[in-house]
Amino acid sequence: MLERWTEFRQRQRAALRASNHPHQAAPHHEQPVQEGAALPEAAAPATAETDAAPLGGLTEPAATQPAQGTAGDRAVAHGADPEEPEDLKYGRIGKPMNRQSPFYIGFLGALGALIAIGLWHSIGRLTTTLTILVIALFLTLALNHGPFGFDPGTFSGPFLTFIVFAQYLVPLTVLEFYLRAKEQGGTAARLAMAGVLFVLTLGMGAGISVVVMADWAPKVKTAFDSRISIAKTLSMTIASSSVEQAVRQYHELKVAQPAAYNLDESELDSLGYELLHGGKVKEAIRIFQLNVEAYPQASNPYDSLGEGYMNDGDKAQAIANYRKSFELNPKNRNAVTMLQKLNAP
Repeated sequence: MLERWTEFRQRQRAALRASNHPHQAAPHHEQPVQEGAALPEAAAPATAETDAAPLGGLTEPAATQPAQGTAGDRAVAHGADPEEPEDLKYGRIGKPMNRQSPFYIGFLGALGALIAIGLWHSIGRLTTTLTILVIALFLTLALNHGPFGFDPGTFSGPFLTFIVFAQYLVPLTVLEFYLRAKEQGGTAARLAMAGVLFVLTLGMGAGISVVVMADWAPKVKTAFDSRISIAKTLSMTIASSSVEQAVRQYHELKVAQPAAYNLDESELDSLGYELLHGGKVKEAIRIFQLNVEAYPQASNPYDSLGEGYMNDGDKAQAIANYRKSFELNPKNRNAVTMLQKLNAP
């Protein structure tokens, strides 16, 4: 029984060392341990390991250093197919990231989990991020009385890039100064930090107010407006018939049912831009012309008509309408920008 226990321990250690060093060449002078063959007690090499506690008057035999055989013998000892190429059992030599390696699967699984968590948190903060962007943008427009640092036509420019980064950097910077003032600053530093937070709070409130008045309030008003949208009515007529038929319908409804339809300036303006963005430039120009006829003293219809002519390639008409828009509203910076873009004399 002692010999069987010794043989079992030797096979266990041999299999463990073979799995830990699968690519190590075996010395030629050592013979592999064959399963079922008894190892004489006198032939067992001595080691430094001994069992501390005797059991039944017998001491567990010393652990032996197993002999290593050929690659095929080690494969059999490890339970693998001896005919399989050895470099595919645990991954190719020098390439631990191949698809047969367990490390490859674990690495990809952990990476996928991290990406999923990052996306989840990013989507969760997306609403807050967009709200801060809108508030900052509208506050800047209100303070500057128009676009600043970006092209309203293409909605691109350095100021928009600045806002994207500032929405993260500014709060973090303020938080850093706040924590420093709280932990290390004196009375003066804390009062200064309180003043900074007060100013920032006022700015946030002003930005929210501008957003409410310029964007959210009109949408809420439109949502609760019981009148029929003239833009939707004319849009269906244009789709089923023609833009000229829609113009005639507008005049008829304006005379027959003025209270039942929403005939505001913004209705025709939004319809014109809907057609313009849909590639129907001629139809858009005709709707913009109708809006100019309905509101001849308003600046925005001329501005929109100028954009329609510009998209149609009619530079002279575009310049004329942008100039008229600027005459009616000298604060219309978009008209000035477009006139400069058109190289108007």
